[in-house]
Amino acid sequence: MREGAPLTRESQHTSFYDSLQSWRKKRENGDYEGLRPPYKQKRHFKVQGKSSAIKLRDDGVLRLSNGRGTDPVLIDWPVGKEPKRAEIGWDGSQHELRCQYKVEENEEPKGQKKAGVDLGERHLATVYVENGENISVHGGRLRSLRRHHNRTLGNLRSKIDRKQKGSRRWKRLARAKDRQLQKIRNQIEDLLHKTATRLVKTLHETRVGTVVVGDLTGIRERIKYGDRMNQRLHKWAYSKFKHMLTCKAQLRG
Repeated sequence: MREGAPLTRESQHTSFYDSLQSWRKKRENGDYEGLRPPYKQKRHFKVQGKSSAIKLRDDGVLRLSNGRGTDPVLIDWPVGKEPKRAEIGWDGSQHELRCQYKVEENEEPKGQKKAGVDLGERHLATVYVENGENISVHGGRLRSLRRHHNRTLGNLRSKIDRKQKGSRRWKRLARAKDRQLQKIRNQIEDLLHKTATRLVKTLHETRVGTVVVGDLTGIRERIKYGDRMNQRLHKWAYSKFKHMLTCKAQLRG
């Protein structure tokens, strides 16, 4: 990423920097015993750009306008298409660029078979292929990650609740909670992406031309299996997984 305008728009508080400068002077004079440097919580904001603020230059550099009087953000763009939307945000450890652009289908279906996909909790997907063998995608790894997510959330919430809200320790634990939960969510999303990719590839090679996914809209509200089962049903990632299946299947025609 090339240098340009700052990627975060943090409020500049004069009083904070004045206090910091005062503390540094006292430290240099040796008159700072018992004093701590002023603390300022870091905050990161998303920088969003619509199509009117996005320009793909002839040299392959993506130019994101950052407002009048401010230098634009310049990014080496590996994709030859100009995105319709762009967003720069903080992922917990670094800045990342998220873009939306249209992707055309790059393959044709090899056959005319139909496949029906049922999404579930114990088996993430059960696939019935026309005139072929059925396919089951186990959901054990996903359930394990979900349980890990819930245990981590519960443990850290318990620790946070024992601290004074707004204290340094409270803020440190809150940041740790967000960081650890985001890591697990990234693992879940990576698992769903890879599983959807493998499944669509298998269906394509099996000469499937049409994929039908069962509609589970409202199943969480309709089914009452008790508190424990409802908790498991609420862990389903079928909506995200269905979206991934749709996108990946469309790319294969």
